[in-house]
Amino acid sequence: MTKRGQLQTCLELFSGCSRVAKRFGALGYRAEAWDIMFGEECDLTKVSTLNSILHRISTGEIFYIHMGLPCNTWSRARRNDGRGPGPLRDDSKYLFGLPNLSSKDRQKVRQGNILLRHSIQIIRACQKHNVLWSLENPMTSRVWKVRALQQLRNSHHVRADFCQWNLPWRKSTYFFMHQALQPQFRVCTGYHGVCSKSNKPHILLQGSCNGQFLTKLAEPYPFGLVNQLVKCVLNVFRKA
Repeated sequence: MTKRGQLQTCLELFSGCSRVAKRFGALGYRAEAWDIMFGEECDLTKVSTLNSILHRISTGEIFYIHMGLPCNTWSRARRNDGRGPGPLRDDSKYLFGLPNLSSKDRQKVRQGNILLRHSIQIIRACQKHNVLWSLENPMTSRVWKVRALQQLRNSHHVRADFCQWNLPWRKSTYFFMHQALQPQFRVCTGYHGVCSKSNKPHILLQGSCNGQFLTKLAEPYPFGLVNQLVKCVLNVFRKA
């Protein structure tokens, strides 16, 4: 590893089980996993936390940031079908929150809006200081309707389907990322709900199983996908 690689750090924000950060760490790179479950110092709704990250980007300390932006309030899996929680947003007028939500749901929407706004600020800082970055959300997420995200330049979407790494659900997701990153993720080519990898029907991410929503169970990235992402980032970083 180069001295530059030893001195710089990878951040995985909204990391959950932190598979991206762990993979970088296993390869000998400095990596930090940030998630609210690790403590208040990782609360990315706080301006002080955001400013700390922006400062580290500006000083050259960071070489890559991945954001697994929470999609719970942006999800289309939330339907008025009695099988799970109802929607909190729509596609246009109420993209940033439906009217007449409960106080608890209004707070969830507010937090989701703040996290997206802070994520966009982080991306802009990365673009300014030539830092590699990526942001992931399900392909059907309403987050892709947000104009401020659509207007970010020098970026592109790469699709990945989780079923191609031997998971029972398709879970088509987008990695919105720095234009230099070109991972060759796998996409399912099956028809009528049947997986091209397993030749079995996909499990739909609706409702719950053993008291846990299926969308939550499907959050962790497949290990093979993580390996491809990290390899792609390092290939670009080492050439810089």
